[in-house]
Amino acid sequence: MGNNNNRGSQRDFCIYCNALVENGTREHTPPKCCFPKGTEGLITVPACYKCNNASAKDDEYFRDMIVMSKECSGHPQAKEPLGKVLRNLDRQESKGLRIRLADSMRHCLVEYTPGLLEPGMEYSIDLQRIGNVVSKTVKGLLWNDTRLRLPKRYGIAVVPSINFDFLGPRLMALVAEVEARERNSASERVSIGNGAFEYWRTRISSKSNMNSVWLLRFYGGQYFVCFVVPKKEIRNGYFRRAIYEGLIAV
Repeated sequence: MGNNNNRGSQRDFCIYCNALVENGTREHTPPKCCFPKGTEGLITVPACYKCNNASAKDDEYFRDMIVMSKECSGHPQAKEPLGKVLRNLDRQESKGLRIRLADSMRHCLVEYTPGLLEPGMEYSIDLQRIGNVVSKTVKGLLWNDTRLRLPKRYGIAVVPSINFDFLGPRLMALVAEVEARERNSASERVSIGNGAFEYWRTRISSKSNMNSVWLLRFYGGQYFVCFVVPKKEIRNGYFRRAIYEGLIAV
């Protein structure tokens, strides 16, 4: 299992596209904007200028949706980024996001207190954008832990916790294995920013470090299970039904 220290010597090639990295450019994974200012021990990986900046808007969108969620907004480490998000929503430049959020909001019952449903509001999110950020994060964590770049024939299936019920029994067995490791082996957990972000990794092949399941947790509340497997398995294997339901971003 890796840790959140940046190990090894300076790399010269982007872990995402394999382009030559100029001037030692590195990217934070998960995105730096997801953490409170001054958080120590952030993971960085070699990335070219194009890959480093291409997902900036998605990174901010991901942060906004995560810290505004009821599962995460009460976490102590979410206070600063949540305040920044709310201040940004007041800016003229955020008018488009305000409109999209308002248009997607609807009344619902929310379990703020365990066992007690209260009136609240919920909003729709762009799962593809969320999945893109999580997928890129896993690529960075894979390199940080193993020094492996994701081969072109491999893909990453991202499943948010709200969709766990749509997984078949064999995938759920893998999820259960990762969750058991979470409960029973804190030494395998990597935690950054006093619980702002945590992750676990489990290999699903004795022959390869590449085939793996990752459990990512943001601010103690938002989980993502990510399967790193050959693309043919994502298209034709156990993931097929979930993909057709639009629940997995690849």
